Amino acid sequence: LYLLRGDRSSAQRLLNAIVAEDPDHMEANYRLGAIALDQGDEPRAKAHWHGVLASGSTRASVLDRVPLLRAALDLGAVYESHGETDRALAVYQQGLNHLPDALDLLLRSGTVESRSGMDAPAIAHFERALKAGGDPAMLHNNLGTLHLRNGRLLQAVQHFERLTDLMPRDARVRYTLGVVYARIGNEALAREQLDIALHLDPTDQRSAKALAVLSGGTTLNHQ
Repeated sequence: LYLLRGDRSSAQRLLNAIVAEDPDHMEANYRLGAIALDQGDEPRAKAHWHGVLASGSTRASVLDRVPLLRAALDLGAVYESHGETDRALAVYQQGLNHLPDALDLLLRSGTVESRSGMDAPAIAHFERALKAGGDPAMLHNNLGTLHLRNGRLLQAVQHFERLTDLMPRDARVRYTLGVVYARIGNEALAREQLDIALHLDPTDQRSAKALAVLSGGTTLNHQ
């Protein structure tokens, strides 16, 4: 209530009293960390959030899931903001040790890993996110892109096929699937998808160019 009224100092006194009585109180420690970060005291914020994650191994309950998740996400974001990728990923993993199906942590882990060229763990986290109920269009796109980046065309095509089921009127998705079909040697399906892309978007120069390349018998690479 103090925080809702903007009375941060009273809230801080109350939270400190709670922590003095129960040092592992997750909600109080999480909120003290948030207040510290707002005050520009990043080391104190990190100390509180590391404490929340450490307490998770001994006393995590249903009520503790929210502060655990928030502490992991906020602490990881602080490390990310300083380019400390390894520390951020370690924090997200610590959170996942307590909350293995936490969608936000799976997505953050996969995103950081993908951005850092750590494709194998990124794929594993995105696959888990898909099973945990994450946005299927985004995740099939991410997975298809990562497999394509690593030359695993058959795995990539499965995800892009699923993506066209989810987004049948997206010309960009049709173009990508057409290119992947061409790269695995299925020219008929490649032409079909590129034709659909042009039908959906007659101004799509990439699909027009890709069809021209196929007609000339040249190998088609993703553009």
